[in-house]
Amino acid sequence: MDPVIRAWPKHIHELGQCMRTARVIAAELGLDYNRFVFEGIPVDELRATGNAFAIALAERAEQEAINGPEQ
Repeated sequence: MDPVIRAWPKHIHELGQCMRTARVIAAELGLDYNRFVFEGIPVDELRATGNAFAIALAERAEQEAINGPEQ
């Protein structure tokens, strides 16, 4: 069984955005900001929104899962 890949606040920063952006996007998409901070959001859930930034965030988290964290 594959582990669930989750996006975390650090992925927002790696995309050049701040946590204020995360709050705004979470509110717009109906995602729980606190869940994002404390549990991460599964990438499948982000992709399902159809939002371009959410999809980019999912892709960043997947990229890290495959290649490891940015140095």
